[in-house]
Amino acid sequence: MSKVKKLIAAGMTAGILASMALPVLAEDTYPSGMGTDEFRYRLEDTVDDLQDDGKMAAMGMAVFTADEVLYTNVFGYTDIENKIEADELTVFDWGPTAQMLVWTSAMQLKEQGLLDLDEDIRKYLPDGFLANQAYETPVTMQDLMNHTGGFEELFIDTHEKSIGKALPLDQALQRHLPDQVYEPGTVTAQSDWGAALAGYIVECISGQSYADYVRANILEPLGMSETAVKPDLSDVEGLGMRRVRLRCYNTELAELENDYYLNVLYPSGSAVGTVSDYLKFTQAIIPGSAGSSKLFRKQETAEEMLSASDHYENSGLPKNSHGLWHLLQKVPVIGIKGITTGCTSLFMYEPESGIGLCVMTSVQGDTEFIEGIPEMIFGEAEDAQLRTGDYPAGKYMSANTIYTGPLKLFSYRAAKISDDEILDGYWEMTEDQRKLEQPYSDYLKVEASTWLPRDLLIGWFTAAFIMGFACLMIWIWPLPADMKRIADELKLYDLCTKIGHMLVLILTAVMMMTLQLAAQYYDSRYYSFVFPMLGVIAGVLAVLLVCNVILNFRTKDVPQSFFKKMCGYVRPVLWLGVIVNVIYWQLYAGSLL
Repeated sequence: MSKVKKLIAAGMTAGILASMALPVLAEDTYPSGMGTDEFRYRLEDTVDDLQDDGKMAAMGMAVFTADEVLYTNVFGYTDIENKIEADELTVFDWGPTAQMLVWTSAMQLKEQGLLDLDEDIRKYLPDGFLANQAYETPVTMQDLMNHTGGFEELFIDTHEKSIGKALPLDQALQRHLPDQVYEPGTVTAQSDWGAALAGYIVECISGQSYADYVRANILEPLGMSETAVKPDLSDVEGLGMRRVRLRCYNTELAELENDYYLNVLYPSGSAVGTVSDYLKFTQAIIPGSAGSSKLFRKQETAEEMLSASDHYENSGLPKNSHGLWHLLQKVPVIGIKGITTGCTSLFMYEPESGIGLCVMTSVQGDTEFIEGIPEMIFGEAEDAQLRTGDYPAGKYMSANTIYTGPLKLFSYRAAKISDDEILDGYWEMTEDQRKLEQPYSDYLKVEASTWLPRDLLIGWFTAAFIMGFACLMIWIWPLPADMKRIADELKLYDLCTKIGHMLVLILTAVMMMTLQLAAQYYDSRYYSFVFPMLGVIAGVLAVLLVCNVILNFRTKDVPQSFFKKMCGYVRPVLWLGVIVNVIYWQLYAGSLL
């Protein structure tokens, strides 16, 4: 159990003991069964303990209904080391939850009769803009909202440190054009590119830039003056500097060196603002709220936005509501979670009770409060009446993956589904057992005809690495004294062998390091240099392989042990495996698309 969870548990125990000594008060309860006063006590007691110990990063949150804020507060430090406390002006990244602004804009345009959610989106785009469409089935705005447009994962070159690298949205979309790998409407795979494309459609229909449209039609009507949506945060004076001053941390509370990147596909997640602004927007999402009437002309539009737009194939249960996911706590909720390089944000809403929750933290991937607070409000998923079956047998991989270019090696993540990979508590298996459906991304069955050859390829590569490492460690190919009198080509054979083994190790080390960095290092200039270098190394290895075979044949009459002779035959085969892997996984390519 983590330190934070232990403190929360201790706080809960202390709260129970304290409540036994206090008069019993009538109070409202949350869907979890916890009283509102009890929630406040437990949360603030836990936060106080963490803050006293200097282990509390910045966090802001609010619990609310359509017409009332039940609880809101800002806690922790924007700079733990220097004990700078967070306050109402502290800003956080919205991350992917900023996509709610895109979907709200789309619903506004639909309400005005300017957008049909079920129409082919090419109707609203410039001719030839959607050049990556691979299926006859058209992509609709509804597909973009449900993340069923069929686009593969894309993250390289989508984040920049330099503000000057921000491009107009149409150029950014064309520069980062992912392949369409699934037929539209068939597979859920969260797509930031798809969300940004929806933002561009808003531009095309409205005639305004996306940022200008959002400010005029969402931020200003709701009085959200402390939220910036331009990629460089320039639309709110001084807010960019406030974001720079925010120190962000990992889950171990180690400070992150690079905690903010400019999102080139900015409608998919570049908004930055205060918790009070985040509260104004998320409360306005609730039908019947005062803010909802400022976003939509008709109450029916607000209700439609939270109605199901995608369903699980077998049960027919709702999966997505126009960009918001149906998640599982003790009670079903609608919401979305977003993680950036420095912050984590969350919105949840439980329609039956009408209670909403928003949380923002300066911790990347914060699971303590981001998971702990929803459990206190909406209960734990393990207590839900809605149950899932046994975990499926076989190998599955996330549909949200890469299929083309040298980073497609990520698709080799196929593995048996584990509890950690079921994101939000509920999933369903389709009748044909080929797809595991869940929020954010489905998991697809990987047939033996696919995973077995890949396993063999990786095994082939691994065997070459082991042999190269062993040979260089024990120097298995020294020339005995009596062989030094033989032709010089034996010495050349020995040198060729050792260089080849070293190239195998270098290629493996660079490849593994590159793949480790891929999820953190977003600049393709690095990869456009490294992968061609791997191709060159593989080419040199191919030359050495040919030389090795020729020299092995020429020295076949030289007295050698049986083991060394066998190694002489096996070695070229293993080197060939390395070269085949480089070609199959496209590790030589200069382009990542």
